[in-house]
Amino acid sequence: MEQIYKFKADHTQPKILDLGANIGLSVIFFKELYPEAKVVALEADPKIFSYLQSNIHSNNYSQVELINKAVWYENSLLNFVSEGADSGQIGSASHKQNGVEVEAVDIAELLSTQQFDFIKMDIEGAEDLVLPRCQGLLDSVQHFFIEYHSKVGHKQNLNEILNLLSQEGFRVYMENPFERQAPFLGLDSYAGFDFQLNIYAWKD
Repeated sequence: MEQIYKFKADHTQPKILDLGANIGLSVIFFKELYPEAKVVALEADPKIFSYLQSNIHSNNYSQVELINKAVWYENSLLNFVSEGADSGQIGSASHKQNGVEVEAVDIAELLSTQQFDFIKMDIEGAEDLVLPRCQGLLDSVQHFFIEYHSKVGHKQNLNEILNLLSQEGFRVYMENPFERQAPFLGLDSYAGFDFQLNIYAWKD
């Protein structure tokens, strides 16, 4: 696995919040990097969650809490469209017949009741709604990885995300994991997205 989540913690027991854990490769990476770390991992897709459980339990990791819920800006029930791999996402009403109902937890509730050193957020386009809810709740967070998705036909809000991170005291580095040739001539889309960025944010 690429070491895009590698970070240097101030102690041997960092607390990590993994939002969009998928089958658990990120959790495994964190536990191999810091065996004593406490990881709270959320995955909304019920099918994928079973693989996440199997992968984590087969490694006998301690201090890993697995939660089969979506992360959202409030506690609610959401329609989740499962792609079956790595791009399942919150669906609109028009996709309801293709989705399943999942429970969602308010990100503010997680951040106000626990302190985290590192947050990984890969929630397939929901970051534009979830991140604003984090404002004022990131004092303990030293490292924040966000996978930003640009939705086809929707207003891009990268500037708002970067502004929030700046207000919260983070510096950022960004990279496009899928370099495109001649973007002025058009962008291919995947799972409803035409652009993606890995955003690395940290505090000095």
